[in-house]
Amino acid sequence: MLGYTIDIYALSIMIAIGGILLGLGYAFNDLNLKRYGKKELLESLVNGIMIGALILAFGQGGVIYNAMESTVTSVSPAIGCGSMSNNYAICFAYNFLINPAYISIDGRSYPSLIDDSLGLLVPLSTIYTILGIIGSMSFSLGVVSITLHSVMAPLLSVGRDIIEILTFANISIYMQAALLKVIGLISLSLLMPIGIVLRSFYFTRRLGGSIIALTIGLFAVLPMMYLLNAVIISNYSTASAGSMATQSLATATAFEGSIFSDIIGNSAAGIGIASFYSSLSGFAKEMNQFFESIVDALAILIIEVVFLPVLSIIMTIISTRELARILGTEISFGRFDVF
Repeated sequence: MLGYTIDIYALSIMIAIGGILLGLGYAFNDLNLKRYGKKELLESLVNGIMIGALILAFGQGGVIYNAMESTVTSVSPAIGCGSMSNNYAICFAYNFLINPAYISIDGRSYPSLIDDSLGLLVPLSTIYTILGIIGSMSFSLGVVSITLHSVMAPLLSVGRDIIEILTFANISIYMQAALLKVIGLISLSLLMPIGIVLRSFYFTRRLGGSIIALTIGLFAVLPMMYLLNAVIISNYSTASAGSMATQSLATATAFEGSIFSDIIGNSAAGIGIASFYSSLSGFAKEMNQFFESIVDALAILIIEVVFLPVLSIIMTIISTRELARILGTEISFGRFDVF
């Protein structure tokens, strides 16, 4: 709750300054000091209402906190809120991205996005390596020379594309988690106090209002959008895809071993070419079916990692801009103002 404490201290200081100005105005019968004092007290009152609303909504035991407790929880909350304890929504969003434990939504447990992504990437990378080894093989069965590159090349191409997409997804997940952690660190303890102080003075009032609007957008709107995203995708889980990848890895490893032992080791014994190609075709068909099934899980993961976060940013920009107008200022996001 350190962030809220800092905000309350900053607010108290500005209320005291407004009171001093108002008192001096009455003491010296100065209309300008009276006007400035009343204005500072009024702006401090508005700032206090916003801080109070944030505490009531996102603080420990607040409205949002209790609502989230009844809908979404972290199975292992001790793993980590830390600097994000000021806002349970930020804490949940962070855990939703990279928490090593499962999260619970409506009573059902789901792995974090990074577990989903790595659950596909790790076995897929190993499968890709095995396919590359198999594709590089060249040997003879009797008078016939056989190379496996042409059979494995299409699978290697598809596997490489999937691995590149999963690598991008992993980087995106870690970047989003880092952003949420920074927001949890600086939003209430740094940005909000600066906004409160600047908004209390006439010449910096618009700048202070912009900073406060940006802070509320990052602190409240963005993590709540992540919560909405989690609820939206709670009916889709790629956990089955991860187990499917592990199973296919076992199949690929077994087939690689069979090539070395049964085919290469016994080639002099006259293993039939037809039998070998039948085994190879069956393996290639199974791997192709696996890659096709992975595409569905990959599409859902891309929606979770790219599309929904972009939508969250757009909604945050819109909310921040409208809140800035309510506070009597304007805030521009350049090309994003088209939203």
